[in-house]
Amino acid sequence: MQIFARSVVKQQRWDEAIAVYQQLLTTYPHAQHVAYCGWGQVLVQQGKLAEAITIYNKVIAFRPQDSEAHYLLGMALQQQQKLPAAKAAFQKALQFDPQHQAARQSLKQIDRQ
Repeated sequence: MQIFARSVVKQQRWDEAIAVYQQLLTTYPHAQHVAYCGWGQVLVQQGKLAEAITIYNKVIAFRPQDSEAHYLLGMALQQQQKLPAAKAAFQKALQFDPQHQAARQSLKQIDRQ
């Protein structure tokens, strides 16, 4: 189902992708991380940043040490120009995964602004 979701996303069939991620949540509750992160990324692609932030916060609520969720949250916040909050999210991502290069690069980008 995850492969299908990725193919639908690649085709930019956003509503269908969200439906697949929602089905993934109900069918495979152990895959919450994948489903919520994918759903959040679709929302970002649609420009629905506030909704994506809500989704990423759900991931963080049940997996507080998830570096990727913190990174994705930071990216959405950065797009909203909420730079202090984005910086904090990137720092959290690095706290839990010091090797997270994308978070490190994003943090450097904010520091240069």
